[in-house]
Amino acid sequence: MGKEEEGCKYAYSYHQIVTLVEVGHSQVWSLCESSKKDIIELSKCLKVGHSLTYLNLESNSIGDSGCQIICEVLKSNRVLKVLGLKNNKIKKVGAKALSGVLEENSTLVCLDLDDNTIG
Repeated sequence: MGKEEEGCKYAYSYHQIVTLVEVGHSQVWSLCESSKKDIIELSKCLKVGHSLTYLNLESNSIGDSGCQIICEVLKSNRVLKVLGLKNNKIKKVGAKALSGVLEENSTLVCLDLDDNTIG
C-alpha cells in the first residue's frame, strides 16, 4: 500500500491512507514530498481516521496554507496526539491557525514547530 523511500513512508492516495488507518497500521504515519493536493487528501483522512495518533510532516514545505488546511480538521479531531511540523516554512499565519487548534483540541499534546520562521 505504501512505498518506502529514504526511510519515509507515504501513501499514494486518499483511499490508501484511509485503508491503512482503518486496519490500524497507521498509528504512526509520515508523509514525504507533499503537495497541496496531498495535504488536502490527508485532511480528509484526518476527518475519518480513528487510529492515527502520530503524524510526522517534517520537511514538507507545507507553508501557512497547508498548515491552515490541516488546522481546520484538527479542531475536531480527537485522536491525533503528536504532530510533527518541523521545517515546513510555517510563519505567523500558520502559527495563528495552530493556536486556534490548541484552544479547541486538548488531545493534541505534542507539536513540533522547530525550524520554522514564526514570529
